Amino acid sequence: MLRFAFLLLVSSVVPAAAAPAFKHYQNERFGFSVDIPADYKIVVDPANGDGLALASPDGSANLTVSAGHIFVTDEAQTFPQEVASSHEFWTKKGWKITYKKLGASWANYSGRKGDRILYARVIAYCGDLEGTFELDYPAAQQKRYEPIIARLNRTLKAPKQCP
Repeated sequence: MLRFAFLLLVSSVVPAAAAPAFKHYQNERFGFSVDIPADYKIVVDPANGDGLALASPDGSANLTVSAGHIFVTDEAQTFPQEVASSHEFWTKKGWKITYKKLGASWANYSGRKGDRILYARVIAYCGDLEGTFELDYPAAQQKRYEPIIARLNRTLKAPKQCP
């Protein structure tokens, strides 16, 4: 009984792991927005304004938030075909796509390459635009990145008005 009381006391004093802080990112060119980890460092801020490439403070994770036009090769090109092209792109880079979920205007997918995990979400909006986040991180730290992925998923949004 004394051991139980001690464990209860210790568990109430030891703080839980702090939830990561986030900051809101609004893309001026394409209008999409998403909450990104506040402590991530910008490693690429393209002059064309299509998004950002960021790295975690320890450099173990890479996050890209970007937007662009759905690549249309002919009138039959659709959002699902665009997502399939993304899968093909990552597969050619050595990733094995292991999870795919597709809605009418969104897609989530995940894959592995060696000891790394890739997680991505794509949203289609304004007819021919798509907003995306892609996060790759060490598989050994999957639990650490789950709340970050959840927040990215929840907050990746199309603009209220098309650009």
